[in-house]
Amino acid sequence: MQTLTSSIKNSRIGKVPQIGLRAVNKLHDGHTSDKFWVDYIDYVGNRENFKKLSPHSKCLLTCVITKFDRNLLKKTRSDELLVSIFSDVINARSIALLNLELLNMILVSSYTLGIPLSNQQLDLILDSIHQHISTNNLINHLNSDKTSETTNETSVVRMGIEDIISILHSLASLARRFPSHFGRISDSKAVDSFLCNIESYLKLLNPREFSLVLFSLHNLNLISHNNNLVSVFYKAGIEILSSFDNQSISTVLYISANNRNLSRLFKLFKKRTDSIIRSNYPCDPDHSSTTDDKISHVSHAKFTGRESCNILCSLIKKGTLEHFYKPFLAQSISDMNLQELCNLCSLLIKNKYPNLDLSNSVVLDSLTISNCFHEWEIENNDILDRLIQAITTNGNFVFNQKSVLLLHYLTKLKYSNLNSLFSMFLDNFNPNHINSSQLILFYNSIMNAYSVKLEGLDLHPGPDSETEVILKLINKVETEILGLDFNKLGKIDLFTLGKSRNILISKKLLKHIYATESAIDNLDTIYAITKSTDNHVLSSRINPLISKINPLDFLNSNDIKHGKFTNYLNIVSNLRNTELLKQLVRKTLNTGSYSNNLDTLLAILNCCKKLHYCDSNVEALMSRLVYLFSCKNCLEDYKNFKSKESTRSNFDNSLDDFLSVLYHLDYFSSSRKYDEIITHSLQNVMNTVYNNKLDENVRILNGKNEHEKFESILFNLSALVFNAVVSSSVLVMYIKYYLSQSATISPTVLKSLSIHSGCLDSLTLEELRLINSVEFERRPNYRKDENSIQTSVFSILGKIGIKSLPEEQVFDYYVDLLIV
Repeated sequence: MQTLTSSIKNSRIGKVPQIGLRAVNKLHDGHTSDKFWVDYIDYVGNRENFKKLSPHSKCLLTCVITKFDRNLLKKTRSDELLVSIFSDVINARSIALLNLELLNMILVSSYTLGIPLSNQQLDLILDSIHQHISTNNLINHLNSDKTSETTNETSVVRMGIEDIISILHSLASLARRFPSHFGRISDSKAVDSFLCNIESYLKLLNPREFSLVLFSLHNLNLISHNNNLVSVFYKAGIEILSSFDNQSISTVLYISANNRNLSRLFKLFKKRTDSIIRSNYPCDPDHSSTTDDKISHVSHAKFTGRESCNILCSLIKKGTLEHFYKPFLAQSISDMNLQELCNLCSLLIKNKYPNLDLSNSVVLDSLTISNCFHEWEIENNDILDRLIQAITTNGNFVFNQKSVLLLHYLTKLKYSNLNSLFSMFLDNFNPNHINSSQLILFYNSIMNAYSVKLEGLDLHPGPDSETEVILKLINKVETEILGLDFNKLGKIDLFTLGKSRNILISKKLLKHIYATESAIDNLDTIYAITKSTDNHVLSSRINPLISKINPLDFLNSNDIKHGKFTNYLNIVSNLRNTELLKQLVRKTLNTGSYSNNLDTLLAILNCCKKLHYCDSNVEALMSRLVYLFSCKNCLEDYKNFKSKESTRSNFDNSLDDFLSVLYHLDYFSSSRKYDEIITHSLQNVMNTVYNNKLDENVRILNGKNEHEKFESILFNLSALVFNAVVSSSVLVMYIKYYLSQSATISPTVLKSLSIHSGCLDSLTLEELRLINSVEFERRPNYRKDENSIQTSVFSILGKIGIKSLPEEQVFDYYVDLLIV
């Protein structure tokens, strides 16, 4: 190390960047220390030495700095030196001395380390790149006679094309890292000069360069609306397909899966990918010799973790993940890192592939895959049983971050066979092996597991019971948590502690919030405390904290939106603080801008509903709510059936809340006629929102949650019709919609029809037949000799027998209908 340091100081200053470049390439081998690099950066950054460096040497310095990790970058304060290099090199005088390779070094350091270039600096670089590409002789070389081409000429051509591809890739990466530069780069002459000769360039590219160009133009959004580019890439891909390596194949497949205009390219490379997968990951021994194309794949090794992740994500996004990929998925997940596993499982869950059998997945990654099983409600505890048995019997258990995460995911999966694991935790618990965040996560996982166990165990366990082990562990962890400095905890940690259900922890938490005057920033934590306990002492401490807050102030901030406002209302509701609610109602009524916001009014009135609070001010807010709901512009976001699913779901929830508020707060109770405004508005909702989806054959009620939401809407609507607030014609519209979307008849529909029998006259014969098709098994106490209306109804049904409460309800409502 001393020899290296002395050689730097004894060398000419112009050689120092080159020495640094050689040294930094061995950085991870332990050949250099942090102190050496601190001294190195101080030496080259010295004003006198820095002035002597040429633009070329300064660009080499950017390469050295780019290879530093985050800690070393911070210790050496190299980001300051990098900014100085940018200022000194990127100017009209110096930039003319830089070739494409040196310009690329600047771009790479900028997007890698997150140090942005100014608009002026970027413009100078783009102009210089344009000059280099425009004056390049590559295109002339392509059009010339190649019979006399020499080895040196070929080498020059390769160097030229490599530099151009590298610079294009760096520009795309820069635009991705700094979105403010996107338009400036994609519309630049530098990129245009490349696109003008794209077909000629592609003839010179090897597979890796082909994938880089595709990646770059995709990220610059230059392929989406250019059919010529799509055709050019497809033709070039066919010509060099047989020479593609695994990395290039996975890159091209991933990009083409994410760009709908590249469907032909995706199919081309999918066929190639399938060939390799069938060869290396056979479903059975006999299958390994089967191929789908004539392309040789003998030389292809198995895909790496990253390549496998890209391929699987591509197949999922395109909806082409077939059963024969199962061995590929099961074997490749062990090669993926945490980020790749998260990306893959997120897509698996989002796109719902519950029928894919993953039972042979490797134990190491079974936890992540089991998360998918949990989302799909698939029972697959065998994998986890084997996992726990291996962990607790191999004699290598260590209490650390990994074991904490293990418990976290197991409890998230609602896996309950944790007795042996808890014993290991109790014997090996050492708070010094984890940080405070991990300790809190560990505590939260134990409490979640304990809650589940209490549901099925005696609350007063004996001395040898499994529950006693958990209680001892909880006591140990709680003692450590109470000793933490809450000032050093992050917001998520505080929120997690708010859910602890421990009085002492909650008291310390509230004391911290009070001392730091951070109630506004910790409303979610306070809400969590009110949800987990109804302790009077805690309530008496929370009320003074929130009484100083004006919740309407939250609504002035766009980024916060209604999150804090909702938490505030939930706290008021849980504490049953009617006085604060009264104040809020008055303030809202007196502030025009807030009383004109439908979401705000709905949230406040929902709180009133929960506390059964209604006065003249609340009635005034309800009238305002009805008026706002009737405005056409409230439905603009939902007119298009293509609107986001989350937007449609939020609308269904809002509609349900709206109807529920009117029903429970007894809106329009003093009137003897229908409220025409609400009636018209609800008809408008049906015609605008739901029927729009019907027109495009889009079924909205295709899942359990959607059914439950709509049935809740029907229930509240039926109640409003019963109270003579809304015309029964509206209920008919919603029931007809439900019948058209659902293959089953719910208790809610039958109850609504039995209460409002006049609605039956408006149903079609087909709809009546659907209702009449409900079948039941025979009741055990059914008697044929009984001559009663009920027995007659039973004989009409044919087979009657009730096994559960919901079926009993359905039967009762159905009987009412038949009697009517």
